[in-house]
Amino acid sequence: MENIIFSFTTKNDGNLAFHVGDDEHSVDANHEKLAQKLGYDKNSLVHMKQIHSNIVHVVDENDNYKNPPTCDALITDKINTPLMVMVADCTPIIFYDATKKVIAVAHAGRQGAFKNIVKNVIDRFKDLYKSKPEDISVKLGTAICCDCYEVGSEIYDEAMILNLDYGLKKQNGRYYLDITKILKQ
Repeated sequence: MENIIFSFTTKNDGNLAFHVGDDEHSVDANHEKLAQKLGYDKNSLVHMKQIHSNIVHVVDENDNYKNPPTCDALITDKINTPLMVMVADCTPIIFYDATKKVIAVAHAGRQGAFKNIVKNVIDRFKDLYKSKPEDISVKLGTAICCDCYEVGSEIYDEAMILNLDYGLKKQNGRYYLDITKILKQ
C-alpha cells in the first residue's frame, strides 16, 4: 500500500480505548504519544464507537478525535485524515484505492463477517468514489484463529443458514469459526 502510512499498535503503545474503563487522561496521553510517534495531529484522528455492525460511515467535517461516529467502518478521500480501528480478537481491515486516493478501515468480528461488512465497504468505494474493485488493496490484521474461536451450536446453525459453512470446523463435538476465511471469501 503505497502513499499511505499504516501501523498496528501493541500493548507498548498503551490503551487507546475510552470505552474500557481506564482513566480518560491516560488514554488521551497514549493517543498523544501515538500521534507524535506516527506524525499526525491527534485532533484530526477519526476513530469509531464500534458496535459489531456492518455500518460504513463516510468521514465528514463533523468527525474528529472528540466526536467519533457510531459504526464499524470508516471511509474517506480526505488527505491527512488518520483513521483508527480498535480490536481485541476481531479483525482490523485496511482498504486503499491508490488510483482514487480513497482509504477505509473496518472492525470485523463474527457479526461483521456474517453481515458482510467487507462487501459494504467495497460497495461504498464503488458507489461514492467510482473505484474499481481490482484497484482496491486490502490488508487484514491478526485476529482470533479458527483453532481458538469456539462457538456454540446457535452460531454454527446461523453460519449454515448464511451459507458460510466453509468458515466452520467441527472437532471433538465442538464448533470453531474461521472469521478470516469468511472475510477473505
